[in-house]
Amino acid sequence: MNGSVLKPKISLGADSIRIEDGRIFAGTDPQLLRCFARRVLGLAELRSLALLPGEDAALIRFEVDAAHKKAFLARLSAAVGGQGQAIADSALPAWRVSEAVTFHRHGDLISTWEILGDSRGKLQLRHPGILQDPAFGLAAEQALRGLPGVKDASAIRSSGKLWVSYDGRIVTPAALLRAVERPAAHGSSPMAVPQAKPVDLTVANASVGLATVGELVLPLATPVCAGLLVVTNFGMLREAGQQLRRGKFGTPVWTTALLACSIVSGQVLAYALTDWSFRYWSRRWRKDVATHSQALARETIPAPEQARFLSTEGIEVMTPVEQLTPGHAIGAAEGDLIPVDGRVIEGSALVHETHLSGAATSVRKIPGDAVYAGSTVIAGRIQIEVERTGQETRAAQIAQSMARTVAAIPGDPALNQRSIALVDRTVPPTLAAAGVGLVVGDLFTVGAILHQDWLSGAELAVPLETSRDIKLAAGRGALILNPSALQRFHESKFVVLEDQPALRLRALDLGAMRSRIPETDALLQHVAGAGLYLGDERSAALARACAERGLVVRQPELQAMDADSVTVRDGKHRIVLRGAKPVGDTTAHLEVEIDGTAVAELEFRRAARMQAAEAVTRLRRHGFQVFLVSDQPEAETAALAQQLGVELHSGDLSVERKTLFLEGLRRRDVRPVWIGNSRTSPALREHAHVTVALAGGADLADDVAVDIVLLGESLEPLADIAALSAENRERIVKTCRTAMIPNLLCIVGAFAGLLNGITAGILANIAVYNVYRSAKASLRASAASRNQPARLTV
Repeated sequence: MNGSVLKPKISLGADSIRIEDGRIFAGTDPQLLRCFARRVLGLAELRSLALLPGEDAALIRFEVDAAHKKAFLARLSAAVGGQGQAIADSALPAWRVSEAVTFHRHGDLISTWEILGDSRGKLQLRHPGILQDPAFGLAAEQALRGLPGVKDASAIRSSGKLWVSYDGRIVTPAALLRAVERPAAHGSSPMAVPQAKPVDLTVANASVGLATVGELVLPLATPVCAGLLVVTNFGMLREAGQQLRRGKFGTPVWTTALLACSIVSGQVLAYALTDWSFRYWSRRWRKDVATHSQALARETIPAPEQARFLSTEGIEVMTPVEQLTPGHAIGAAEGDLIPVDGRVIEGSALVHETHLSGAATSVRKIPGDAVYAGSTVIAGRIQIEVERTGQETRAAQIAQSMARTVAAIPGDPALNQRSIALVDRTVPPTLAAAGVGLVVGDLFTVGAILHQDWLSGAELAVPLETSRDIKLAAGRGALILNPSALQRFHESKFVVLEDQPALRLRALDLGAMRSRIPETDALLQHVAGAGLYLGDERSAALARACAERGLVVRQPELQAMDADSVTVRDGKHRIVLRGAKPVGDTTAHLEVEIDGTAVAELEFRRAARMQAAEAVTRLRRHGFQVFLVSDQPEAETAALAQQLGVELHSGDLSVERKTLFLEGLRRRDVRPVWIGNSRTSPALREHAHVTVALAGGADLADDVAVDIVLLGESLEPLADIAALSAENRERIVKTCRTAMIPNLLCIVGAFAGLLNGITAGILANIAVYNVYRSAKASLRASAASRNQPARLTV
């Protein structure tokens, strides 16, 4: 038909009715289609409504007994005509109007998913998208696994079903439905993030089964199981032999000793269970890392279902975000999450965007300024022209990069080596204790001692704590692109800073203040409070001036804001600040008006020191030496170094000479952190221990071959990374130590003759669980801190 139908065609079935009308169902008029859906779904007898734009039709299914069917059809006809109670527009789930969709009624809830069952925390859903596309089911699983209260989610493609295990005290079925609807509305496929291959438990399950049969039923199964364990761990046995030839006692030696002791003492079942638990915990943390990588993407990409769409007549209408396209105009007010990348066309607002632009403070947006999806409006109101949506936004690029970094953690050699190093420290004392146990006891004593599990704890702590810190770094304006970057940053204490324009930005300070009021301190205090809404360098300059005088800055109530002025209510007084925000390296001023009377003028001047000087100072406090290199003349480089507070410098360096400099550092066993731009040459990257780039407004969709990207033009996040890298190392060690008491109980119980291999293995798993619980708590804490409401900052 394709829109050629002049009159609707209606086909009536026993429990369904099909309506064909190209004017409504072709999908060319989204508002008309939504209006029809709202009216029809307002009928309680309706079970489902299928909109079929490819067939210019809708299929309505209902549940009515024969005696009331005629009355129902009459009410349905009236509802289509605009009579009766329609559901609210916000009750409709988001969907692509150009694609077929089926809405299911579940009481007062309307969803694109069908509920097949919900009992005792087990929710069974069905959606045709699972049958059609494997990625659809994966997206649904990933959308749910990061939610509080969700224990597990599993999509079964063959039946199109999704099984969800959840805690009804924390999350409701309605919230679960809304969570799985978002991937469907924005495209079924999740981000193309490579995931590590899951650990296969098939052989481990077989080993436990054989060992159990040998222990309880058929003794002949025990040597078969022992042989299977030797074969499956042959690589470990070979590595243990290599270590012993080198005189080293590491993890392979410990696990080999455990296997040998278990076989000789007949405790094959104990080792099979321990081997299974090793693999289970490895599978557990890999699954958590995979889930976390997708959770990062969901948290970074904004997911408001509707936006304030502005029609050509200037009327504001709440519209699904997926229907926005470049050129549309939308509004954003206080508390709104901006859903698109765009440019301000009218109004003024203070916006929090640190995790998108690297801005250290809240930023005031005026006409002509760029805004990013995922930023939050703290105060004011703006109109935005849409430029990019969905996967094209800067937030999507950042989310993709973060998710890829986290997903790459399981295969990162440096992090794996870090886990092994943590375990290797425990091997000599464990083997020594086992040796004492052999002298004073027997092989059962030795087996109980060797069943300590430090390995799984370290394997859990390193990736999960690293995932946490990658998220925290992004919240501070630093994008980690290499999983081991934080670890390597801590290993270095030498920073090589390449000369670039961002280093030459001078700080803005409060200069002269001409006041008609004698109480200048009180005036400055009130002006600084109002200045919180300026959202530019003057805010920080006023705050610094107050701090130098010991004055406390308090946030007043905002009354109005535009491109060149801010009006606040402070107690009984109305304060107005007027003056254009500084651009580039220019100076600035402010005119202050209180209760309609001009009372002061403030002038701001560029200081001799550079903005980056504070970051350099903080790096030096963390124990870093800072060396400035430049291709500019030596005299100019020396002057810049002095302004930055850098003691070591060298000018007149070409790229080749910079490369030779780094190469020389590495030969002297100095591990340099190179801080340059995103186009750092491969030769420089090769000789740097860590590479850091300032992105500024760069397109992150391009491949940026560095370890860390600072999202703005400030070095300030670098000092945060230095602190975070030190905390990362300390936290991993602290988390691993939560396994200490249960593992020590293995030794005590072994010498007391109270434990065998199986009971010691149970204690060891308690130790690993302690580590897992601590690491997961860190992840949850980082999620909570990242999701806190944005507020005014200076």
